[in-house]
Amino acid sequence: MAHTFPDDLVAAQRDWYAVYQQLADRVGGPAQTTTLRRRLNRLSVQVSTHPYWTTHGAQAPAARIALRQLARDEGPHS
Repeated sequence: MAHTFPDDLVAAQRDWYAVYQQLADRVGGPAQTTTLRRRLNRLSVQVSTHPYWTTHGAQAPAARIALRQLARDEGPHS
């Protein structure tokens, strides 16, 4: 099933991957790591509580996987 996601949800998931990669690459010192972890937490909440999910019921797990794949395929935004 094809999913059409809101732009803000896709952007948040893309940003989540970018921040996660920065943490994995250990960009910056301890203060930067704390900032990145906080940003990652906020993005996690933003993605997981987005109103989009309330409209998909039983199909939400498949839609979440499709969102992750879409965000990975699109890569970081400019």
